[in-house]
Amino acid sequence: MRFAVTYELSGDTIPLDYRSGFISLIKKAMEIANKDLYKKFYEEDQKVKPYTFSAYSPDGFLKNGDEFKVGKTLVFNFSTNSYEIGTYIYNGLVDNKMKIFPFFGGNQLKRQKATLLPEPEIKDDTTVFKTMSTVLINAVGNKNWYFIPGNPEFSGAFNTCVEAMVNELLEINTNVVFNPISIKRQVVKHYGGNMQGFEGIFALSGNSEVLQLIHAVGLGVRRSQGFGMLRVMK
Repeated sequence: MRFAVTYELSGDTIPLDYRSGFISLIKKAMEIANKDLYKKFYEEDQKVKPYTFSAYSPDGFLKNGDEFKVGKTLVFNFSTNSYEIGTYIYNGLVDNKMKIFPFFGGNQLKRQKATLLPEPEIKDDTTVFKTMSTVLINAVGNKNWYFIPGNPEFSGAFNTCVEAMVNELLEINTNVVFNPISIKRQVVKHYGGNMQGFEGIFALSGNSEVLQLIHAVGLGVRRSQGFGMLRVMK
């Protein structure tokens, strides 16, 4: 399930470290729609949150010191492999209590519209994707160190990230091959730290069911924190 919610921003800037604001948005929506689900994901020991999100502005994200200048419109994109979870979060976001949401300091998000998005069915064993948010691939045994394509340790770390997610959500054996097409390194600020990831276009080859899962819940680590959201290239 995939949807987008368009917001009017009371200001025209957001912090570089903005993803925590959308995490708060999701948590509040989940708490409103289903308190048991909220407890499961945020109060109990839940290893994998099967969703991802990204943010987009028609005016772009123009870096200006410690902020991004984004204009007055922000689009929040959300994706999950669970229709149940997606429905609860969608319902929470469109609840009247969420019409206006505080977003960093005196800034506010005012909901304009919510739209369900089509989700292509992946049938081939090779699919070309484009990132909607930065992908993070972390090192085995070191959750604070990240690799990008071209690093000799990237392949091993990539396989470990994919296998861990697939084993948790699909419980099948898998092998996914990463083939870069047009990739650039991206350093992002998150919870006060700098993290190295990548953005761009690449092909993934493997079981079509696994590729469908990656499209639904994202690629890499910290997906539920706004990383690794992808779309299928036509």
